[in-house]
Amino acid sequence: MLRQKKAILVFGLGLGYHLKELVSFLKNQWGNDFLIAVIEPLEQTVTECEKLGLLPPENVLIFSGMEISELYANQAFTEFLLKKPGILPHPPSLSFFNDYFKDLMLQRAKKKLKNTIDLIENPEIKKYLSAFSGDLSLDSFFSGQLAHKTPLNSPYDFLFHALRGIKERV
Repeated sequence: MLRQKKAILVFGLGLGYHLKELVSFLKNQWGNDFLIAVIEPLEQTVTECEKLGLLPPENVLIFSGMEISELYANQAFTEFLLKKPGILPHPPSLSFFNDYFKDLMLQRAKKKLKNTIDLIENPEIKKYLSAFSGDLSLDSFFSGQLAHKTPLNSPYDFLFHALRGIKERV
């Protein structure tokens, strides 16, 4: 798997020795064209590794001390997941934080409009979507509320109708 993936998601930091080896291996394999993301449940572990100089300085993203919902709301993390990374567990961390990593892998995207609104940064789009019921599922929003909205007088009406059309073709 390591020979085929330029993006690796590591479950657990430990003391970081496996991370240094992974960076070295990927650097030999891909030059600087690789990225590693580490999920470490304990912020203190990262702090101690930093103090001891055990963390590689390059091509490594570290997400620590975060609830699972925070991880999935983090843009850098979700963009990393779009790279379809290989997964490399640090066995002691995986054993110790088994429930955390299991919940991470079982996480399902929330399908309510209000959950999507929470992630939107543009205040105009946020305001536009907030006019609809937040308890709608995204499917109900696109196929029900939005499909039957008249008149279309906001530029965002047209934008979301275009997105609806794209969604139907996929």
